[in-house]
This record gives sequence, structure tokens and C-alpha cells, in this order.
Amino acid sequence: MNWEILIKEIKFRADRSSGSGGQHVNKVATKVTLSFFPAVSLALSEEEKTLLLQQLASNISKNGAITVSEQRYRSQIKNRKHALEKLKEIIQKGLIPPPPPRKRIKKKKNTPAQREAKERQSEKKALRRKININDF
Repeated sequence: MNWEILIKEIKFRADRSSGSGGQHVNKVATKVTLSFFPAVSLALSEEEKTLLLQQLASNISKNGAITVSEQRYRSQIKNRKHALEKLKEIIQKGLIPPPPPRKRIKKKKNTPAQREAKERQSEKKALRRKININDF
């Protein structure tokens, strides 16, 4: 992954931030929204693209973009920097391959010797029960 090329591929958009802040919020566009399209990125190899598309399927919108939004700060520059950091973390987590599936342990079937031992044990227990005279 080439981060310098990737930054050039990101689409930035500034909007008015929501929430409290008075008149400042109403007149200044401080909210930053980043959109990155991993499927058409030149900064990623084909293996990285497929891995990202699989790992981040829930984060990718219908148009194929990973979108990050930030409006914490009153400065557009700080919001942009923080949004880039968030996007970098998301991409780095997406590039970690999933762990291999665990092998299932098959249960052993009972061998004839085990079955015979179980039958002997059940006969012992049956002999310990009280005898009901009405059964004869």
C-alpha cells in the first residue's frame, strides 16, 4: 500500500457541522467527509484490493466507497487530519488477513470393546436395584 498515492485518490468534502456552536456552526463548513474507492485504487495491489473488499464489506457503501466523517473540532484542518487517521486505521485493519479456520476434531466411534465394557457396567448397576416381587 502506497499511502502517498492513496491520499491523492481520496475525495474530500466539507459541510456544515451539526450540533451546538451557535452562529459559527451556521456559517462555517467544518465537517469533513472522506470517500475512498478501494476497487479502483492505484495505491493498492490486487491482493490488497480483494482482501479489503472482503474484510470491510460492512464498511463499504453501495457505490463502493469507504466513507469516514469527522466533525469533532471547530477547525476543518483538524477534522481533516483526524478523518485521515481514522481512514488509515480502517484500511490497516482491513489488510490484516483473517485467521485460518480451526480444524474440527472428529469424535471417535465406540469400539466393540468399549461397547462391551459399557454393557457389563450397566448389568452391574441393574443387579444393584431392588427386586419387585410383582414382576414375577
